[in-house]
Amino acid sequence: MVDHQEQHRIGGTQRDFNTRYAGGLSSSTFPANWSQGDLAGNPAGPDCTTGSHLVPSSGGQCKMTTSSFVDYIPKSERTTGLVKGTFKINENHELGIELLSTQSKVQSAIAPVPYGNLYINRLRPDGTANPYYPKAAGLDPTYTDDDLVAAGAQPGAVVARWRDLPNGSRADENINKQQRLVVSMTGTLAGWDYTGALSYNENKVKENLYGYSDGGMITQGVLNGVINTFGEQDAAGTDLLQRAALNGNIQNAKGTSKGADIKLSREVCDWLNTGHQAAWRSAR
Repeated sequence: MVDHQEQHRIGGTQRDFNTRYAGGLSSSTFPANWSQGDLAGNPAGPDCTTGSHLVPSSGGQCKMTTSSFVDYIPKSERTTGLVKGTFKINENHELGIELLSTQSKVQSAIAPVPYGNLYINRLRPDGTANPYYPKAAGLDPTYTDDDLVAAGAQPGAVVARWRDLPNGSRADENINKQQRLVVSMTGTLAGWDYTGALSYNENKVKENLYGYSDGGMITQGVLNGVINTFGEQDAAGTDLLQRAALNGNIQNAKGTSKGADIKLSREVCDWLNTGHQAAWRSAR
């Protein structure tokens, strides 16, 4: 016997009620919001009609509706297989075998990783202009403050709040696999009726994560003009983002149990003179 069940995901953009109001607002957007002192902006502002799931905010900046990325119902599937049989060895003994295997998988997603306080230098480490530095009027090439100095940024740097869409939504995948084997014997031996069984159960759990990234690598990549927080990446930016990605297995667990059971019974004597032999049983 084989049984397979699936439940498809329902995402945040698949239900009309999620568009009635802007939910889960965040200032970490794509393209990024930037600021330098009192000056601020976003390449998609002020109307914020381009970009990904943006709504207008103050100062020419935008906010992102993170609820658009959330799975209201996660994707899930379960497959179960059962093999069961009884084999007659002879007139007095029967062998039974039962093997059950089942695997379930649940996948859920939320918005991509948000980054706040990313600094973008005017110049790359080799002294050339950073092509991903904002082109807005009024930016001061000599601007500095304590936070900028502490971050190791150059004078004139801007602060960016960015959402790592290139590495995709943060996703969690849980895989649970269970197996059970039962071998049993029933019959008659030396005047005794017997039933015995051996069982083995195994449960494995695996958790995988996707969409996360190394914040240190991202911070340096933005600071040095390798990662573009305002648009498409070039080959160097794509390569750095891929190397910064933290996708894969995060934890595993395994549990096992073993069991044995035997029952014996036979008629021993007619203690009450009823004409029927009394039964004696032993079980372990």
